[in-house]
Parts: sequence; structure tokens; C-alpha cells
Amino acid sequence: MKKKGQYAKVAMQVDGTPVDVLELREWSISVSSEKIDANVAGEDWADHVIGRYSWEGEATCVSADQFWLKHITKKLTIDFFDDANDAEPSYQGTASIDFEHSTTHDDLIENSLTFTGAGELTSPAEDAQTSS
Repeated sequence: MKKKGQYAKVAMQVDGTPVDVLELREWSISVSSEKIDANVAGEDWADHVIGRYSWEGEATCVSADQFWLKHITKKLTIDFFDDANDAEPSYQGTASIDFEHSTTHDDLIENSLTFTGAGELTSPAEDAQTSS
């Protein structure tokens, strides 16, 4: 099934209560692995060993308030949904957040939230499909 991102949402667990990021424009996440150099003398091709994994992401929203500033000192559980009506998030993880507020002359006021993962990023929606 193909989906449009225009119905996506991001929710955070704040003190045990899920809170949606207000008027979400977009979100993205990236997962990477540490590449440990495993090159040895005499070999023609470079080699590496895969080390630890990490993830980070961001969300852009409009009309948000300073609510996010209160939570930059905490690690929060974050749910990333492809569609606001999905029963399970596409991705879920614990992360710290950073907040940026920008005002432009000819566009909407935007707030950007940047996530730095702390631990594993899971895929509850995919896990639910494989278990059924």
C-alpha cells in the first residue's frame, strides 16, 4: 500500500502521556552504523567491521509553543507514524531533543525538533505485521 506523508504524525511520551507534535509538516530519521577500519597490509580492497548503530531525526512543525523547551533536559520515547490513523508507529525510540524556532519574512513560523537516539530504534508496525 502506498501512503502520502501528508497525514504523518510524531508523538512523544511526556511524563507517561502521549503528546502529538502540533501541526507537523514533516519528519525524518536516519540510522547509521560505525565503520571500524579493518584494513591490512597487502590487500587491494579496503575493509571494515560494523560497530555500534545510532539514529537521529528531526521534525518540523508550525504553530508550536515553547512547550518543547521544558523537555530538552529529558530523554523521551518518540513514536513516528506514517499516517495519523496507523495503530502502531512506524518507528519508536528513546531520544533527547533539541529545539529551534525560526521566523521568516514571507513564510510560516516554524519550529524544528532534532532527535538524538539513545538506544535502539524499533519498528512496532513491522513487528506487529510479522507476529500476526
